[in-house]
Amino acid sequence: MTEKQLIEKYVRELKNSKNKQETFREILSKINDLIYEKSGEHISSEDKIKILEALRRSFTLLQESTEARKSFSEHREIICSATDNSEILKMLDRAESSLKGKR
Repeated sequence: MTEKQLIEKYVRELKNSKNKQETFREILSKINDLIYEKSGEHISSEDKIKILEALRRSFTLLQESTEARKSFSEHREIICSATDNSEILKMLDRAESSLKGKR
């Protein structure tokens, strides 16, 4: 599976999850268990951070898209059903900081 496919899979899992925190923990565990195909070694912290950054970009774009729809929407139903990704972005911040050794 390519990095892009992996990111898309994780985004779908988080978007469709009823318990985003639990799903996020599962995804972090999956990321920690990833290995390089050729060497069989666990992926580096740098590559884990790259994956988390790609997830952040995806959810930031989704958040911006949602906010744009809120701004231009005339229908309250659409506004109310818009997905708020702020909690996912906070979890990504914490995970990335942890990998970078920050608290």
